[in-house]
Amino acid sequence: MTSQGRIEQAEIWKELLLKLPGIVSAEFVFGEEDSVRELHVLSTEKRTPKQIVRDIESAMMAKFGVQIDHRLISVAQISEDAVRDRLPVEKRLVCSGMDLSIRSDNAEICVELTYGETVYRGEIQAGPKGSARRRATAEATVAAVNQYGEGAFYARIAEVKTIEIAEQAAVIVAVSFISRGREELLLGSCFQWEEDGLPVVRATLDALNRKISFM
Repeated sequence: MTSQGRIEQAEIWKELLLKLPGIVSAEFVFGEEDSVRELHVLSTEKRTPKQIVRDIESAMMAKFGVQIDHRLISVAQISEDAVRDRLPVEKRLVCSGMDLSIRSDNAEICVELTYGETVYRGEIQAGPKGSARRRATAEATVAAVNQYGEGAFYARIAEVKTIEIAEQAAVIVAVSFISRGREELLLGSCFQWEEDGLPVVRATLDALNRKISFM
């Protein structure tokens, strides 16, 4: 395996390990014949080093069929408070304004999103019915989100529905998210706490924000 191949393999393995409870980071060191010589892990104190090592052994064998000797794994631990202090502040797109202009035969919707001090606007025309306006509001939102993405990804609305849950009306938005040739369906929701389109905007951002904030 080439050096680049080992790096790519290690990244795939790390992606799995970072999903295990308590693990903050992991670094593989390869030896001869591409075997793992060392695995250095940083974890919180939520689980003991012995539990962390056992989780790693089980996960690597179950997912990749790779057996890692527990003697090759070193675990360093820090407090969960220290981890939180080191996490970067997650920035998100937020709705800073929405305009709705209704005429006899159509409606014009403009959604304004901000990221820091930068403003992105999406404008869509829709039919006069409420269901058409809800979908158009979601489409205007993703139009603004796509401006923010600048071609790194593309989002489009798959479906917008209103439901009743816990005796409350809610908006559910399904968004098709395409990045690096891969399509993924994301879901967002918001209680319909008012009649205008802001709950639709919030449900759409609920579907997208976590995904795009880490890109």
